Amino acid sequence: MSNCKSVMDARDSRTQSARHGHKHGGFFACLKSLYHTLRRPLEIRRRIKGKGNSISLGNSILKRVRIDIVGNDNVIALANDSVVEGMIVRIRGNGHRLSVGRGVWFHNVRFFFEDETCRIAIGNECMFNDVSISAVETGCAVEIGAKVGLAEETDIRTSDSHSIVDVETGQRLNPPAGISIGDGAWIGKGVTILKGVRIGAQSVIGMRSLVTKDVPPYCLAAGVPAKVLRTGVTWVWEKLPVS
Repeated sequence: MSNCKSVMDARDSRTQSARHGHKHGGFFACLKSLYHTLRRPLEIRRRIKGKGNSISLGNSILKRVRIDIVGNDNVIALANDSVVEGMIVRIRGNGHRLSVGRGVWFHNVRFFFEDETCRIAIGNECMFNDVSISAVETGCAVEIGAKVGLAEETDIRTSDSHSIVDVETGQRLNPPAGISIGDGAWIGKGVTILKGVRIGAQSVIGMRSLVTKDVPPYCLAAGVPAKVLRTGVTWVWEKLPVS
């Protein structure tokens, strides 16, 4: 996610221009806002089969958005003041819900829902770059707090999407489970987060890690499978001097 810091500034300026063009950006900002408003219908493609589905995309700047729903009573709710540059939402089944907070920046993000009544909830001011999140198997949820960063190739999934079965008992050995990521966590490039994991606030997950167990808040974890390497740490955008 090497480009996230620069796009954070771009996101802030673009969303402010879209909302307050007359006040902050003058004539050219107004033209830019009008351009995005007129182009918006061309940037959103919808394929919906079913009844009772609700889609609300707020006033955000949207590019290359694809919504594909087969099912009933599903909800997509994107709050205001965000920048989305590539998003796919694929829903199969009924009663699913995707809710996204204010001021997010998404670049090539993919959301997948299957079965029934799954949920993905994302807090304010998150930054996701080339990320896949799957809420699969009935009732499973992915909950992500505010100001969370997900780097390129992050993969989050509540299910293996198949069953592993004990030969003697016939019992399934890999049940699905929800996932949560606390406020301000940083997930490095190429991380996979599997079913049932809880990652605490402000924790950092090293690149290419496979997270199969909980990570407490304010921890650095990495590896395959990921293990806590250090406690009592957090992260900031600034490149601080090394003492």
